[in-house]
Amino acid sequence: MLHRKINLYTLSLRHPQHATLGLAIIFVSTILICNNLYYFWPPFMAGFLNDDAIGMLGLVLGGNLIFWAARDKDSVKTNFWLLAFSCAFWAFEACVEFIQGSVVGEPHMITAGALEVIMFIFTLSVIGKSKKLR
Repeated sequence: MLHRKINLYTLSLRHPQHATLGLAIIFVSTILICNNLYYFWPPFMAGFLNDDAIGMLGLVLGGNLIFWAARDKDSVKTNFWLLAFSCAFWAFEACVEFIQGSVVGEPHMITAGALEVIMFIFTLSVIGKSKKLR
């Protein structure tokens, strides 16, 4: 009986890689929303890079990835666009982190950039395993 109750409350994911990717994007986006002084280089783009709109776009993207992973209906077109925007998000974040880390020489920024490159490669592997548009 208890086993059945637990199964009712657990989320059945058909695509756990998409959910993992969405969760990672939500975590990074939350950091971007909460810290308005994280990015500082180049100085003329600091306002744009620290804007909460980028974090909100990431939250929407991550939430949609998790929602898509939990749905019974697979839309190849939606999957394509979600993964394409995920690639763009991780590439953008990795580039900005490496620029920040190279200017300041902070090891945590260089490490974060390397981890975002790994997430970019992970996204590419998910794209490679997904159904393709015809």
